[in-house]
Amino acid sequence: MSFLDFLWRKPISIEDPVFGHITLEKGRDGPYWMHDACAENELAVSIDTLGEAPPTVSQAEFFNKIVLDPDRAFAQAAELIIPRYEQHFGRTFPGQWRLALQLCGVGVPLHGVESHPWDISFECLTDNTGHIFTCYFVGGRPSHVSLDT
Repeated sequence: MSFLDFLWRKPISIEDPVFGHITLEKGRDGPYWMHDACAENELAVSIDTLGEAPPTVSQAEFFNKIVLDPDRAFAQAAELIIPRYEQHFGRTFPGQWRLALQLCGVGVPLHGVESHPWDISFECLTDNTGHIFTCYFVGGRPSHVSLDT
C-alpha cells in the first residue's frame, strides 16, 4: 500500500448491537474498536481486538457488567482514585462517590478477560474544568490513575 493509499483509506466502521457505531483504530499497543461519546451521559468505549475481529460476546458481557453496576466498578478503582482526587482538589472525597464522579468511559480488555489490561474513566462533577480520572488495571488489579482535562 502506498502512502497515498494509506491517506485515502476509508476507516472500517461497524454497527454493533451492544457498542453502537464503532470504528477500528490502530493504537500503539495494537488495534481497537472505538465508540466516541457524542451525547451527554454517553460513554466513550474502546474495545481491544486482534486484527479486524469485531467485539466478542465475552467483551459485551464485560462491558455490561460495568455499565449495569457502576458502584461495583467504582469500588474496584476507589483505592487509587479517592487519594488522587483528595490530593488534586485538597478536600475530602464525598461519602457518596456519585456526588463527585460520573462513569464516562470503559476500555474493554481483549476477549473480555479481566486479567488483561483494561481501564475505566470517571468525569469529575465537582468542578467545571472537565477533569477525568482514569484507572488502569493490570492483572485484574488497579495499577495507576491518570488525571486529564
